[in-house]
This record gives sequence, structure tokens and C-alpha cells, in this order.
Amino acid sequence: MLNFLIPVKNHIDIKNWDIIKKNIQSTLISINNQSDNNWHCYIVCNTGCDLPALPDENKFTILSVDLNKKNVQKSAGLHSYYDAIREDKGQRLYTAFKKCNNDDFFMVVDYDDFIHKDISLYVNKHQNENGWYIDKGYFYSGGNVLIKTKKFDTKCGTSNILK
Repeated sequence: MLNFLIPVKNHIDIKNWDIIKKNIQSTLISINNQSDNNWHCYIVCNTGCDLPALPDENKFTILSVDLNKKNVQKSAGLHSYYDAIREDKGQRLYTAFKKCNNDDFFMVVDYDDFIHKDISLYVNKHQNENGWYIDKGYFYSGGNVLIKTKKFDTKCGTSNILK
């Protein structure tokens, strides 16, 4: 089974939540369009977060947490700021990891990314592998432009599948 893990930043810290909510909706739709049905998606967000409607409540689970109490600002220094972001994301992912079985695959998905419809099909046909990285992919501008890129795994967080 492939588990998609989506860590969502604290909605209180985001200036325009409506844009983020729209991005999350598009991401959830792309995940829901998987050609193989052996997958699950965990969305980890703060309690009280206003998420879009789930495409399929049997395939998506919302995990509510109370994190990001530090609220480190950029003015505290970029090093401290980015450390706090990484720690927060790590805690959210750990919450979701605990829901996965030991022999499951997982893929961290940024809440503004799209997933190819055959990812779960590929993963479920290759259960004996330890994982993959995606080195070729596309960046989407939100308009009519797709930009194909090499070394995708060095530029996008949604590029690894692990067991």
C-alpha cells in the first residue's frame, strides 16, 4: 500500500488561507485520481483548520494536531526560522508515519503539488523495492505552462517514495 502524507502548516500563520485551501483541493483531487485503489492519504493539520471537502472520506484521513506553538518569525534569524519550519513539518510527518504499517510505502506530498495518476499502480506492482526518487518531473505555474525539469528530486519535496 502507498500512503500519501500531507503536512499542512498552521493555518493561523498563513496570510491568504483561501489560496492555500484551493491548492490543497487540487492536490487532493490529483491523489484521488489514482488508477490503483490501494492507497491512503493522511492530512496532518492544526486543530480547527478549515480544509476543503475530501474527495473520498474512506481514502483520506485528517489528523488534527496542536503544533507550531513557537511561532518563530524571520526577524529571529533565517537559521532559527527555517529550523522551526523543519521541526514543525517533521512532527506533522511523524504523526502520519505512526498510522502506516511497517511494510507500507509512504510519499510526502506538499500541499500544492500534483501526483501522477499511476504512482500507486507502479508502487503496488513493485512491492519488493525499498523505494524510489523521482528525478524527472514538471513544475506547473498555475496557468497554462508546464516546465519539464531534470533533477526534479533536488527541486521538489514531492519526489521520494520510501518503505
